[in-house]
Amino acid sequence: MMTPIKLLSSKKITYTLLILLVTAILAYWLLIFNSVREKNVHADAVTFSDVDGLDKAADVVLIGTPIKNFLEREHIVSKCSDGTISSFSTSVEVSVESVIKKPSDLQIDKGSIFKFNEPVGLIQEVSGKVKLNVDDYLELEKGNKYIVFLSKHPISGEYFVINYNLGNFNLSSNEKTLSGNASEDNKKEKFKKEVLFKYGL
Repeated sequence: MMTPIKLLSSKKITYTLLILLVTAILAYWLLIFNSVREKNVHADAVTFSDVDGLDKAADVVLIGTPIKNFLEREHIVSKCSDGTISSFSTSVEVSVESVIKKPSDLQIDKGSIFKFNEPVGLIQEVSGKVKLNVDDYLELEKGNKYIVFLSKHPISGEYFVINYNLGNFNLSSNEKTLSGNASEDNKKEKFKKEVLFKYGL
């Protein structure tokens, strides 16, 4: 009569261990693997402190709204042979509301979807996701309307946001807090007013 009891206890132990294992896997997946931490990196690039200089440098100036959340977008990462990251960006698609400036050979119209790259990336590590920001760049948010300044890459032909955080400006009323750095936020607000005045927005 003792054997069935031992077998039942063994099954209970197996089920308990299985439940604990599944719970641990789910906890890792939700709390660690899918967690996002940020890392800021510095880049040496030409920047512009006035709107006229920015306008002149831009190949495309448009107003549009991102159609996907940041995590849903395509994140491009290039690595060297030793595994270190050489470059990164995130491809964002926007629904175009208006085009202020563009090359004559670029087909882009109101209502179309236009894709360009931002200086921000996302990589997956065992310890979770790492969001890479170039010079504290803040990515465009889904559903908000922006005016964006873009430059065409001479080799790939892709378009990139230029001037970092002073290369895109939120035109929506539900804009969140910017960087949290009062000096940088004031600088962007001043620049934004100049952009709105220049283009009559």
